[in-house]
Amino acid sequence: MIGIYLTSDLFFSSRVTSVAREHGWPLEIAVSTDAAIAKSREQPVALLIVDLGKFAAHMPALLTELRTCSPAMHVVAYGPHVNETALTDARQAGCDEVMSQGQFNQQAAQILQRCFESAT
Repeated sequence: MIGIYLTSDLFFSSRVTSVAREHGWPLEIAVSTDAAIAKSREQPVALLIVDLGKFAAHMPALLTELRTCSPAMHVVAYGPHVNETALTDARQAGCDEVMSQGQFNQQAAQILQRCFESAT
């Protein structure tokens, strides 16, 4: 089981990936929806983290595609708190948790721990 972090912000994501690496949790970065889909076909996905800043419009189709390979996948989406439309749309698309970027930044380690430890 892997985790996929769909983001184009490699600076912000480095903090999250370093936490995952410290604990031995397999979190892989995908910078496009095609890359995320390709990774999901290689092995089951326990956790999908989506940066709504760039990928909000892709959520419904992306979740449909990824859930065919990993139906039990936990999906966390985050974005700017001022972009209420993207946050609402992510909830409606079926994300398990939707939060602001600040909330995600504060809770990232706990989210990773909860998802990876429950997947094993």
